[in-house]
Amino acid sequence: MAIAQPQILTAIYSPSFGADPELFLTQNGNIIGAEKVIPKAGINVAGNTKIVLDGVQVELHLSPSTCRATLGNTMRALFKQLHYTLSKSEGLSASFAPVVEVSKKEMDSLDEAAKQLGCAPSLNTYDPKATIKVAKDFRQRSAGGHIHIGLQQMIALKQSIQKDPKKFIDLMDIFVGLPSVMIDRDPSVAERRKVYGRAGEYRLPSYGIEYRTLDNFWLRSYQLMSFVFGMSKIATNIYGISYVPHIDFNESLIKNWDAAKIIFDSVDLKKVQKAINTNDYDLARELWQPVAKFIRTYIPKQDSRGNGTQDYIFALDAANVDNFQYFCDEIHKKGIERWFPQEPMDHWLGLEDGHGIGWEAFLTQVVGGMRKYDELSEVIASLKKES
Repeated sequence: MAIAQPQILTAIYSPSFGADPELFLTQNGNIIGAEKVIPKAGINVAGNTKIVLDGVQVELHLSPSTCRATLGNTMRALFKQLHYTLSKSEGLSASFAPVVEVSKKEMDSLDEAAKQLGCAPSLNTYDPKATIKVAKDFRQRSAGGHIHIGLQQMIALKQSIQKDPKKFIDLMDIFVGLPSVMIDRDPSVAERRKVYGRAGEYRLPSYGIEYRTLDNFWLRSYQLMSFVFGMSKIATNIYGISYVPHIDFNESLIKNWDAAKIIFDSVDLKKVQKAINTNDYDLARELWQPVAKFIRTYIPKQDSRGNGTQDYIFALDAANVDNFQYFCDEIHKKGIERWFPQEPMDHWLGLEDGHGIGWEAFLTQVVGGMRKYDELSEVIASLKKES
């Protein structure tokens, strides 16, 4: 007899995550083509972890893993290698800007392959005919932060998503793209999305699916990297629970719970598209409220894995979702430096082992602690005013 599905989101699916984020190189403060520093063959760090060329940019190939802490450790190794490579020549450094403009002189000096843009365009759930169209002499370049979701061991899930990817990408827009608007407040982001990285962008590689909306904002810290992968896991499990028949932990066939319907009934996807494409904080914040309600209702406070750390399954739950809103509002008022004042390269070079210092620990300890302090300060100020 079928066991009734409890209406609580659980991590039935544990995909592997990878990424190929991009950044730029500068010499004495000027953007230069990465080909002038990185060899054509790239730089091997370990296994599939590499530093390669992608047009003007440097691209970091992150070996896939199901563990966010392991991914963070791998990213640290990439940055250590990149820093070592840059240290060999005077005046070289990395730029984490999401959008740059390359000087005409520099662009003219580059290999023809580096000048190309959009040679392998994304698919788009909102516009099947979407392409990247720019002038031949276009010198503005943007750095992507695409999320790779590996589903090789989850055949039914992979087949379902690749057959009809729209519902999955819609969930990624809601759970990853939308909250990223509230974090990624660089003014150039909206300009970038007139050409590249729009809502609904994806590709269908052999390993599963690639979400291509994000820029490289999450390279600013391991905690932000942990966030985007943790939110991707929420989207993956909502899709799987809603659309893929599966067996529960007692090996009994269960009836699917259509968790996705709750989300789709409460969020206007056209408005989500607009919020992402225009990087509109106020609209994103408004649309986020029913998503936050879903998290409070269906993702209860998570327990640690019993190893004395705060490593959890999902990036947000009922206990920390309000801290996230405070985190975003503070960024809107004071900038991303409010939470991450350190230069990104310095952050990665000084990073300890990723276990126990990821997104959830940061959101609970640092953000939650500051939120309580601010709330207490407001109460004290109010009492002083009354007296």
